Amino acid sequence: MMASPCQELLHQTLLLDIEVNEKGEIYSLGAVLGEKTFSVADRRRFNSNTLRDFDSFAKDARFVLGHNILNHDIPRLQQIAPALHLFSKPRIDTLFLSPLAFPANPYHRLIKNYQIVRDSINDPVQDAILAGKVFAEQWDALVQQFKANADVALLYRALLASDANLIGTAEALGCMGIPLLTGDDVLETFAWFARKHCCGAAVDHLVLQLADSQDSLAPLAYVTAWLSVADGNSVLPPWVRHQFPQVPVILHQLRESNCRYEECAYCQTHHVPQRFLHDYYGGFQRFAQSPRPMTEKACKRRSSIPRHGVLRCLQPCRPEEASRSAIFCPP
Repeated sequence: MMASPCQELLHQTLLLDIEVNEKGEIYSLGAVLGEKTFSVADRRRFNSNTLRDFDSFAKDARFVLGHNILNHDIPRLQQIAPALHLFSKPRIDTLFLSPLAFPANPYHRLIKNYQIVRDSINDPVQDAILAGKVFAEQWDALVQQFKANADVALLYRALLASDANLIGTAEALGCMGIPLLTGDDVLETFAWFARKHCCGAAVDHLVLQLADSQDSLAPLAYVTAWLSVADGNSVLPPWVRHQFPQVPVILHQLRESNCRYEECAYCQTHHVPQRFLHDYYGGFQRFAQSPRPMTEKACKRRSSIPRHGVLRCLQPCRPEEASRSAIFCPP
């Protein structure tokens, strides 16, 4: 039976996992390349000869893959053996792919925040194999996304590729058949996509800022993922907020401020208090002028915060208060 493109890639990829103790010292290492495995289970065996053997084991690998290897495994190994040749190989991190592959539920069934949910205890070889399984499921999910909505997957690859640490992860998307956007096409495609889910004026302002910046565009990949399922069942994983603190700031900038332009469909839908009266409170069309004439103004002020804040502002009175605190007028 012919191997799938994903299986072929995994066969050429070093699957890696390490374990560290409370002092930050590596005490166990496991790796898989094709049908071969490499394992070190005793901290006393971590010497120059062992690491030389490990580097030799990894020499034919096309990629290095693991879960959170960019912030954990690779930096730990670099501390004790900075000259290993495997550090020159592109790296695929399944942690960074997970919120993109599964935006409606950021945690893959085998992933909990930074960690893979193990089916074994302190077995880095099995953890490395498990990371490969996670990647295979991410591959399938991302290929399906590309077929269903090409713009989202195109943005993932282009935006990750703008970050030197994520070039290998972006290359993996290329192996899935996702082309690479370059130049002005990247921000133009992002703007076209984001306008469908956000304030158009805010999108234009953000794109102008980014066009003049030399910063990595990788945070926009996670903005794109969240927007692709906006108003559904999704939250930003805590690690994304930690790794890319710009993401919640950008999302707030794009969605939670009212530009007040009548031609902005997003703001007219999400930041006009009268619409909430109509949609949530039985067809009310306007606010009463008395006895509380400030209600509409207060709601407009609060429409620059998330919509649950607007809804709190629009909570109807308790029946016993209705006669003296009538806020709404019937149509």
